[in-house]
Amino acid sequence: MLLIPYEHYSVELTAPIEKVHERIYHAIHSERSQPRYDGRLYRDSFTMSRSIGYRDSMLPVVRGRLKATTSGTQIDIYLLPHLLTLGVIIAGLLPFLFLTGVVLVKTFTEYSISAKVFIPLIMALVWYTIPTVWFRLEVAATQSDLHNILTGSISSPPPPSF
Repeated sequence: MLLIPYEHYSVELTAPIEKVHERIYHAIHSERSQPRYDGRLYRDSFTMSRSIGYRDSMLPVVRGRLKATTSGTQIDIYLLPHLLTLGVIIAGLLPFLFLTGVVLVKTFTEYSISAKVFIPLIMALVWYTIPTVWFRLEVAATQSDLHNILTGSISSPPPPSF
């Protein structure tokens, strides 16, 4: 099991791939769609993230791959944190894990278990848990939005009239 916070799931839709492609296009390119997403749409894949009007480093980056099937469309969806955010989480864990190792080695060489061993270990656990829980909360909101976008539950705005 990877300790990196991410989600992966597949969605089977009865809608043809062209219709799903259109729904994703409207979610990304329409200024009036709610929720608002920014991203890129390719022929058989897409990358997007929610645009919420303020900075939130735990917003998942949504990557999806569209595949036409006999019954409609299959979409493989990956929700990952931004690479820079992931780097900060890992870089923050390293000193705590290093200190845990140093204290463990010192503890075993002195043949006594010290409570000092648990301090960096608990700090590492907290450093990992807070962003992971935050990311999971954002994933839940994004999954709900994606479900509505992909199934067409969100009405796309009418085209502008001239």
